[in-house]
Amino acid sequence: MIVENDQENTVIAQVSNAFSVAVIDVAKTVDGSGADLPNVVGKSFEVTVTCQIETQDEARISVIATLFSGPVTVKDGETIRVKDSSGNDVKLPKGAHCFAVETNTSGANSHTVNYDSFDNAAIVGSSEAEQVLTLSVTNTFDEAFIVIKKKVVGDTSHKGPFTFEVICAYPDGTAGVFPRFKLKAGQSIRMRVRAGAECGADEVGGGRQCAGDHRRYR
Repeated sequence: MIVENDQENTVIAQVSNAFSVAVIDVAKTVDGSGADLPNVVGKSFEVTVTCQIETQDEARISVIATLFSGPVTVKDGETIRVKDSSGNDVKLPKGAHCFAVETNTSGANSHTVNYDSFDNAAIVGSSEAEQVLTLSVTNTFDEAFIVIKKKVVGDTSHKGPFTFEVICAYPDGTAGVFPRFKLKAGQSIRMRVRAGAECGADEVGGGRQCAGDHRRYR
């Protein structure tokens, strides 16, 4: 803006309009006593990220408009930058509210999201520098233990060893087969599994009548 006066001096005023821009990251953490179990390590999780802004419609009535909504697949320890359908970073203006909802927990016993709704959202503030909004999602997996014990009834002359197989079904619809192992009569083995698993133990081969045990472990 240039202002002139009759004293022939000129004053120049520079006016800057700051336009805030932000990008979004999704950070995943897996914790709990069962986080290091083989059927937990390396799992993928799906999160739906939504960014909205409060604006006005043609009648000047306040409405919430959606700027972006889409899925993000992430694994433990990863931080994923949210992209649009063209593969570009999603960029958001000042006042945008971003939050996440986990749509696939992969059978976690519990999960939390630091920003999980429009009212509890990461909000783009005023800044001339690009901002990074981080949506943190944590999944907790608990451990449980099963004990397999061999008992022989009737003809006790055969002491083994006997071969066993344990199969567990997990809440996310997957299954795990443990390596076969041997037990003699009176011996037992303690095995670590995911809490919430439904496990069954069966004796393999031998040609003798046996009864397996199937139950849920929490």
